[in-house]
Amino acid sequence: MINLSRIRGECDTVDFLTQRRHVNMEISYFEETSAVADRLNKIGYLLYQQGNYASSESFLQQALEINCKILSEQHPQTAESFHNLGLIYKSQRRYDTAETYLKKALQIRSQILGEQHPTTAESVNSLAALYCCMGKYHQAKPLFEQALEICQNNFGEMHPHTGTTLNNLAQMYLCQGFTVKAEPIFQQALDICLAVLGEEHPYTKTVESNLSRLHNGEGKIVEEFN
Repeated sequence: MINLSRIRGECDTVDFLTQRRHVNMEISYFEETSAVADRLNKIGYLLYQQGNYASSESFLQQALEINCKILSEQHPQTAESFHNLGLIYKSQRRYDTAETYLKKALQIRSQILGEQHPTTAESVNSLAALYCCMGKYHQAKPLFEQALEICQNNFGEMHPHTGTTLNNLAQMYLCQGFTVKAEPIFQQALDICLAVLGEEHPYTKTVESNLSRLHNGEGKIVEEFN
């Protein structure tokens, strides 16, 4: 974890983990401060990205407990813990639990940061993606459209966040078999990614692969929603 954090340039997390290694301190003995909760959340998210869901959940649950105690439940840092836990449960197909956590994160972010904040858009997008996984497309569509509007208002048309949201919207249409609706949206997302990220970026490759599957008539998209 220290090496991974160092590669990612996350110096604060490297320092935090190094200190804990040196004193051989168990997770249960972390002091309860907002700074510690922030580090625990970062570590938990790194573990989530590695697919280590059990360890990730342990770190994030402790971060959530500390955040609720020290900062209160209605705080952006607490919302981040709720959001990341929701992502873990979504990846584990524990959809009902994921919905509870993602909706809580969205409620906090909307109230504290505002409905047009980019971080709120992240929650809207994640909840929409969850509904797609659950087959609740009628609930996903307005959320994707809301997230797209927020991204366009904050970042403009030519931005990776806008392209990612367009890709997710197109995926939703393709999963329903609406290829005519999906194709131009995939193309728009690809044009954005090519222009701002380049041909070799993972986001570009993902959208390119999705559009290729559509053209090849392969039906539902295999790529996970972002």
